[in-house]
Amino acid sequence: RADVRSSDYPRSALDHEGVVHMRFLVNPDGRIGRCQVTRSSGHGGMDRETCTVMQRRLRYRPARDIYGRPVAAWTEGVQEWFIEQQPDRWIEATIPDDE
Repeated sequence: RADVRSSDYPRSALDHEGVVHMRFLVNPDGRIGRCQVTRSSGHGGMDRETCTVMQRRLRYRPARDIYGRPVAAWTEGVQEWFIEQQPDRWIEATIPDDE
């Protein structure tokens, strides 16, 4: 539940795009506990802040044991960060063809 928003973009990497691969522990309450980057984006700040964002924003349905009780379990994820292009402010004028 919950999505990563553009406002979550890592502040230390506002001029950098990248993909962060990670593994994280989903606790019995559905929150992310430990988070480990398994493949770096190439920007240390982006990697660190990605785990922080995931821990703060995302919630999961936890794994269950054979009795149906929620248990902690590791899973993997990928977060792709890209800079959204703003629309061009210039409007191209069209001149009608004279016939």
